[in-house]
Amino acid sequence: MKHLFAVILLTASWCVFSAAEPVLAPQLLALEDSDRTLTAAAALASDQWQKSDRDVPNFGFQSGAFWFRFSVYSASEALELRLAEIQYPMLDQVDVYIYHEGTLQSSVTLGDGQPFSDRPIAHRNLLIPLRLQKGRTTVLLRVVTEGVMQMPLTVYDPVALLEIDEIRVSLEGAFFGIMLVMLVYNLFLYANLREKRYLYYVCHVAVSSLFLATLHGLAFRYLWPDAVWWQARAVPTLVALSVVFI
Repeated sequence: MKHLFAVILLTASWCVFSAAEPVLAPQLLALEDSDRTLTAAAALASDQWQKSDRDVPNFGFQSGAFWFRFSVYSASEALELRLAEIQYPMLDQVDVYIYHEGTLQSSVTLGDGQPFSDRPIAHRNLLIPLRLQKGRTTVLLRVVTEGVMQMPLTVYDPVALLEIDEIRVSLEGAFFGIMLVMLVYNLFLYANLREKRYLYYVCHVAVSSLFLATLHGLAFRYLWPDAVWWQARAVPTLVALSVVFI
Protein backbone atom coordinates (compact mmCIF):
# COMPACT_ATOMS: atom_id res chain seq x y z
CA MET A 1 0.00 0.00 0.00
CA LYS A 2 2.82 2.39 0.86
CA HIS A 3 4.40 2.01 -2.54
CA LEU A 4 1.03 2.37 -4.28
CA PHE A 5 0.99 6.11 -3.63
CA ALA A 6 4.44 6.47 -5.15
CA VAL A 7 3.36 4.55 -8.25
CA ILE A 8 0.24 6.72 -8.58
CA LEU A 9 2.29 9.90 -8.34
CA LEU A 10 4.82 8.72 -10.90
CA THR A 11 2.01 7.70 -13.27
CA ALA A 12 0.29 11.07 -12.83
CA SER A 13 3.60 12.82 -13.45
CA TRP A 14 4.11 10.88 -16.69
CA CYS A 15 0.59 11.72 -17.88
CA VAL A 16 1.03 15.43 -17.18
CA PHE A 17 4.40 15.60 -18.93
CA SER A 18 3.07 13.68 -21.92
CA ALA A 19 0.08 15.98 -22.22
CA ALA A 20 2.15 19.17 -22.02
CA GLU A 21 2.37 20.96 -25.34
CA PRO A 22 5.94 21.99 -26.18
CA VAL A 23 6.72 24.91 -28.44
CA LEU A 24 8.84 22.67 -30.63
CA ALA A 25 10.07 19.07 -30.52
CA PRO A 26 12.71 19.38 -33.25
CA GLN A 27 13.79 16.55 -35.51
CA LEU A 28 17.32 15.87 -34.35
CA LEU A 29 20.05 14.80 -36.72
CA ALA A 30 22.84 12.65 -35.28
CA LEU A 31 26.47 12.16 -36.27
CA GLU A 32 28.82 9.63 -34.69
CA ASP A 33 32.36 10.72 -33.84
CA SER A 34 33.85 7.46 -32.56
CA ASP A 35 37.41 8.75 -32.24
CA ARG A 36 36.38 12.20 -30.90
CA THR A 37 38.35 14.10 -33.53
CA LEU A 38 35.69 16.22 -35.23
CA THR A 39 35.61 19.96 -34.65
CA ALA A 40 32.34 21.89 -34.65
CA ALA A 41 33.05 23.28 -38.12
CA ALA A 42 33.91 19.82 -39.50
CA ALA A 43 30.81 18.28 -37.95
CA LEU A 44 28.56 21.01 -39.34
CA ALA A 45 30.00 20.52 -42.85
CA SER A 46 29.74 16.70 -42.74
CA ASP A 47 27.40 14.85 -45.09
CA GLN A 48 27.08 11.88 -42.71
CA TRP A 49 24.24 13.27 -40.61
CA GLN A 50 21.36 10.87 -40.09
CA LYS A 51 17.79 11.28 -38.87
CA SER A 52 16.83 9.31 -35.81
CA ASP A 53 13.91 6.90 -36.17
CA ARG A 54 12.93 7.60 -32.55
CA ASP A 55 11.39 10.62 -30.87
CA VAL A 56 14.27 10.45 -28.38
CA PRO A 57 17.57 9.41 -30.01
CA ASN A 58 19.19 6.70 -27.88
CA PHE A 59 22.48 5.00 -28.76
CA GLY A 60 23.11 3.10 -25.53
CA PHE A 61 26.56 3.13 -23.98
CA GLN A 62 29.18 4.72 -26.25
CA SER A 63 32.89 5.37 -25.74
CA GLY A 64 33.07 7.97 -28.50
CA ALA A 65 31.32 11.29 -29.00
CA PHE A 66 28.01 12.00 -30.70
CA TRP A 67 26.97 15.21 -32.40
CA PHE A 68 23.35 16.32 -32.58
CA ARG A 69 21.92 19.13 -34.68
CA PHE A 70 18.62 20.95 -35.00
CA SER A 71 17.42 24.26 -36.43
CA VAL A 72 14.83 26.83 -35.36
CA TYR A 73 13.45 29.45 -37.75
CA SER A 74 12.18 32.85 -36.63
CA ALA A 75 10.22 35.24 -38.85
CA SER A 76 10.09 37.99 -36.22
CA GLU A 77 12.13 41.17 -36.50
CA ALA A 78 12.35 41.33 -32.71
CA LEU A 79 14.71 39.16 -30.69
CA GLU A 80 12.92 36.06 -29.32
CA LEU A 81 13.97 33.99 -26.33
CA ARG A 82 13.51 30.23 -26.31
CA LEU A 83 14.82 27.55 -23.96
CA ALA A 84 16.03 24.19 -25.25
CA GLU A 85 15.67 21.63 -22.48
CA ILE A 86 17.58 18.34 -22.37
CA GLN A 87 15.51 16.21 -19.99
CA TYR A 88 18.37 13.85 -19.18
CA PRO A 89 20.71 15.61 -16.73
CA MET A 90 23.09 12.63 -16.44
CA LEU A 91 25.05 13.52 -19.59
CA ASP A 92 28.67 14.19 -18.58
CA GLN A 93 29.60 16.86 -21.13
CA VAL A 94 27.49 18.69 -23.69
CA ASP A 95 29.33 21.28 -25.78
CA VAL A 96 26.79 23.63 -27.35
CA TYR A 97 27.47 25.74 -30.46
CA ILE A 98 24.80 28.18 -31.64
CA TYR A 99 24.94 29.42 -35.24
CA HIS A 100 22.81 32.07 -36.93
CA GLU A 101 22.71 31.85 -40.70
CA GLY A 102 26.00 29.92 -40.64
CA THR A 103 27.88 32.27 -38.28
CA LEU A 104 28.85 31.09 -34.79
CA GLN A 105 27.07 33.30 -32.24
CA SER A 106 27.90 31.66 -28.91
CA SER A 107 29.00 28.46 -27.22
CA VAL A 108 28.65 26.93 -23.77
CA THR A 109 29.47 23.64 -22.01
CA LEU A 110 26.85 21.83 -19.92
CA GLY A 111 26.61 18.48 -18.16
CA ASP A 112 27.14 16.93 -14.74
CA GLY A 113 30.87 16.70 -15.43
CA GLN A 114 31.09 20.43 -14.63
CA PRO A 115 30.18 22.21 -11.37
CA PHE A 116 26.52 23.13 -11.23
CA SER A 117 27.41 26.81 -10.81
CA ASP A 118 28.87 26.84 -14.35
CA ARG A 119 25.44 26.38 -15.94
CA PRO A 120 23.99 29.43 -17.71
CA ILE A 121 20.62 28.70 -16.05
CA ALA A 122 20.39 27.09 -12.59
CA HIS A 123 18.05 24.19 -13.38
CA ARG A 124 18.10 20.47 -12.62
CA ASN A 125 17.85 19.67 -16.33
CA LEU A 126 20.22 21.03 -18.97
CA LEU A 127 18.79 24.31 -20.32
CA ILE A 128 20.19 26.10 -23.37
CA PRO A 129 19.09 29.73 -23.81
CA LEU A 130 18.38 30.54 -27.46
CA ARG A 131 18.19 34.20 -28.51
CA LEU A 132 16.54 33.92 -31.90
CA GLN A 133 17.13 36.57 -34.52
CA LYS A 134 15.18 36.68 -37.77
CA GLY A 135 16.23 33.77 -39.93
CA ARG A 136 17.54 30.30 -39.17
CA THR A 137 19.34 29.43 -35.95
CA THR A 138 21.20 26.11 -35.90
CA VAL A 139 22.21 24.44 -32.64
CA LEU A 140 25.05 21.94 -32.62
CA LEU A 141 25.57 19.63 -29.63
CA ARG A 142 28.65 17.49 -28.96
CA VAL A 143 27.97 14.88 -26.27
CA VAL A 144 30.46 12.71 -24.40
CA THR A 145 29.23 10.58 -21.49
CA GLU A 146 29.99 7.40 -19.60
CA GLY A 147 26.29 6.65 -19.22
CA VAL A 148 23.55 6.18 -21.80
CA MET A 149 23.91 8.34 -24.92
CA GLN A 150 20.45 9.81 -25.38
CA MET A 151 19.05 13.22 -26.27
CA PRO A 152 15.46 13.98 -25.09
CA LEU A 153 15.31 17.60 -26.24
CA THR A 154 12.41 20.04 -26.49
CA VAL A 155 12.38 23.78 -27.25
CA TYR A 156 10.04 25.84 -25.06
CA ASP A 157 8.78 29.34 -24.72
CA PRO A 158 10.06 30.44 -21.26
CA VAL A 159 6.50 30.92 -19.93
CA ALA A 160 5.44 27.45 -21.13
CA LEU A 161 8.45 25.86 -19.46
CA LEU A 162 7.71 27.74 -16.23
CA GLU A 163 4.14 26.42 -16.21
CA ILE A 164 5.23 22.84 -16.85
CA ASP A 165 7.98 23.10 -14.23
CA GLU A 166 5.43 24.18 -11.62
CA ILE A 167 3.54 20.92 -12.16
CA ARG A 168 6.75 18.90 -12.10
CA VAL A 169 7.90 20.45 -8.83
CA SER A 170 4.51 19.85 -7.20
CA LEU A 171 4.46 16.17 -8.16
CA GLU A 172 8.09 15.60 -7.22
CA GLY A 173 7.51 17.35 -3.89
CA ALA A 174 4.53 15.09 -3.17
CA PHE A 175 6.51 11.97 -4.12
CA PHE A 176 9.55 12.78 -1.98
CA GLY A 177 7.25 13.90 0.83
CA ILE A 178 5.64 10.44 0.88
CA MET A 179 9.08 8.81 0.83
CA LEU A 180 10.11 10.97 3.80
CA VAL A 181 6.98 9.98 5.74
CA MET A 182 7.74 6.29 5.05
CA LEU A 183 11.30 6.79 6.26
CA VAL A 184 10.33 8.56 9.49
CA TYR A 185 7.52 6.11 10.25
CA ASN A 186 9.74 3.06 9.90
CA LEU A 187 12.53 4.75 11.84
CA PHE A 188 10.02 5.26 14.63
CA LEU A 189 9.08 1.56 14.49
CA TYR A 190 12.73 0.59 14.70
CA ALA A 191 13.31 2.89 17.69
CA ASN A 192 10.41 1.25 19.54
CA LEU A 193 10.65 -2.39 18.44
CA ARG A 194 14.41 -2.67 17.85
CA GLU A 195 13.85 -4.95 14.87
CA LYS A 196 16.68 -4.62 12.36
CA ARG A 197 14.42 -5.14 9.35
CA TYR A 198 12.89 -1.71 9.96
CA LEU A 199 16.34 -0.11 10.01
CA TYR A 200 17.23 -1.87 6.75
CA TYR A 201 13.98 -0.64 5.25
CA VAL A 202 14.73 2.92 6.36
CA CYS A 203 18.15 2.70 4.68
CA HIS A 204 16.59 1.26 1.53
CA VAL A 205 14.01 4.07 1.31
CA ALA A 206 16.68 6.72 1.92
CA VAL A 207 19.05 5.31 -0.70
CA SER A 208 16.26 4.77 -3.26
CA SER A 209 15.08 8.36 -2.79
CA LEU A 210 18.61 9.65 -3.27
CA PHE A 211 18.95 7.51 -6.40
CA LEU A 212 15.79 8.99 -7.94
CA ALA A 213 16.82 12.50 -6.91
CA THR A 214 20.19 11.96 -8.59
CA LEU A 215 18.66 10.52 -11.75
CA HIS A 216 16.38 13.55 -12.13
CA GLY A 217 19.10 16.12 -11.42
CA LEU A 218 17.70 17.20 -8.06
CA ALA A 219 20.57 15.91 -5.93
CA PHE A 220 23.19 17.67 -8.07
CA ARG A 221 21.07 20.81 -7.93
CA TYR A 222 20.46 20.93 -4.16
CA LEU A 223 22.70 18.45 -2.30
CA TRP A 224 26.14 18.34 -3.93
CA PRO A 225 26.31 20.99 -6.71
CA ASP A 226 30.11 21.16 -6.74
CA ALA A 227 30.92 17.50 -6.02
CA VAL A 228 31.57 16.47 -9.63
CA TRP A 229 33.62 13.41 -8.61
CA TRP A 230 30.78 12.03 -6.48
CA GLN A 231 28.11 12.93 -9.04
CA ALA A 232 29.85 10.70 -11.60
CA ARG A 233 29.73 7.76 -9.16
CA ALA A 234 26.48 8.40 -7.30
CA VAL A 235 24.10 6.34 -9.45
CA PRO A 236 26.02 3.01 -9.47
CA THR A 237 26.89 3.42 -5.78
CA LEU A 238 23.30 4.10 -4.76
CA VAL A 239 21.97 1.24 -6.89
CA ALA A 240 24.44 -1.15 -5.20
CA LEU A 241 23.51 0.10 -1.71
CA SER A 242 19.80 -0.24 -2.51
CA VAL A 243 20.31 -3.90 -3.43
CA VAL A 244 22.36 -4.48 -0.28
CA PHE A 245 19.62 -3.09 1.98
CA ILE A 246 16.94 -5.12 0.18
